[in-house]
Amino acid sequence: MKNRGVIDIPRELKFQPHDLLKAIARSTGGRDYAQLRDSLERLKTTVVTTNIRGKRGQKTTMFSWIDQWDDLIDAQTKKSRGLTLTVSDWFHRGVMEDGGLLAIDPAYFSITGGRERWLYRVARKHAGGNGSDGFAISMPVLFDKSGAEGPYRRFKFEILKIIKRNDLPGFSFSIRSETGGEPLVHMLRREYAGEGAQHEWKPTPKQTPRPRPTSQQATPAKQDLPLLSPIIRALSERTIAQIRSEFPGWDIYALQATFNEWLDADASRAPDNYEAAFYGWVRRHHARNRSQVS
Repeated sequence: MKNRGVIDIPRELKFQPHDLLKAIARSTGGRDYAQLRDSLERLKTTVVTTNIRGKRGQKTTMFSWIDQWDDLIDAQTKKSRGLTLTVSDWFHRGVMEDGGLLAIDPAYFSITGGRERWLYRVARKHAGGNGSDGFAISMPVLFDKSGAEGPYRRFKFEILKIIKRNDLPGFSFSIRSETGGEPLVHMLRREYAGEGAQHEWKPTPKQTPRPRPTSQQATPAKQDLPLLSPIIRALSERTIAQIRSEFPGWDIYALQATFNEWLDADASRAPDNYEAAFYGWVRRHHARNRSQVS
């Protein structure tokens, strides 16, 4: 609406939950609808305090991401007839006045790893508009920006693995040089990265859904269910918060990377419930190694 020149742009957004879940590459089962509502609840109850727009002196603002949300439930079918949410005034002004909005590749929602998603967002923000120059950042500075809970050594190991695969959508990653003995990460849009990097992004083999084994008694609906889709390998915010609360001190994404490697080493380990299996694995890992965290 802003690009079309509309002046009076409302803060209220209306949409069908099914359309949103499909757009962000989620499943559309009951559990996914419940997680969507949980996410809206967290967006409403999370309070942010910031001074980043204090242009005239120091100004601190406190807000929630959304002011309210409503879910209209059909009395007979008990299904949602539409969701409505109202973004906060602070958020709305940021989009309208400062143009603080970046388009992302729809393939972003098929990225399963938390580190990978974060690295894509860094590249989109800093290298997206830099043309053929791209953007370079030292690994220690990248670590500081990440807010990673684990040690630098582990973070560096994971980022180098991601760069080696170089399969994130839209951007090519490389190690250009070293500064002070540490890698310098270079990010560049793929159209500027040379012929070898210009290809359509596709999920890696680890992200490709595998069919669920079926029996003669299985119903057609069950036969269509994937065994381990990319969505199942993505942790919900509720699970992340629970693990951080019960097992403090660990870098959850480092643990997830180790857990995924353990799963991929043996196809028989594929769980029916990825998040429950990961939680149990972390609990055992913490019990064995709690002396390693403060």
